[in-house]
Amino acid sequence: MAKLKSFQRDTAALEGGVWINPDPDSSDDPPMELLVKGRDAAYYDKVMVAVREIVRRAKQDGRLKSNQGFADLPPSTRDVLENEIMLGQYILGVRNLEGDDGPVTVEDYRKMALTEEFRPLLTLASAAFFIATERRAADREEALGNSEPSRRTNSRGAAQKA
Repeated sequence: MAKLKSFQRDTAALEGGVWINPDPDSSDDPPMELLVKGRDAAYYDKVMVAVREIVRRAKQDGRLKSNQGFADLPPSTRDVLENEIMLGQYILGVRNLEGDDGPVTVEDYRKMALTEEFRPLLTLASAAFFIATERRAADREEALGNSEPSRRTNSRGAAQKA
């Protein structure tokens, strides 16, 4: 029989974020982790506000005619918009990632993830965002060692405080 708790979302992942290892197959020890908030209803509101602003600006600068809309802009426009919102407002931290000058900050991670050179960082952020969004309360309890797993997770255990 299914348990209701297996369908309950992890509110910690939605409110303050959770540490996620987006690449569980990595041999790095300790693995790179991202502090990520799950996608909430406000995410779609933020996307729509940004869409309206892009359309307004495109009409002002002549890229769109008055009878055109967002669908008339290049397809990459929506991807860039959603990636910027995800990185800027849902990726809250990074740990165990070193650059030439020391630990990579979340601000640096966000900037690099939007470049072609570091596109894999965007892929990892997207994976972590998906994992945090799908995370269930039962997964949190499993990570803390309190219950049976509701599904396979990518965590190596409870996240340590930063």
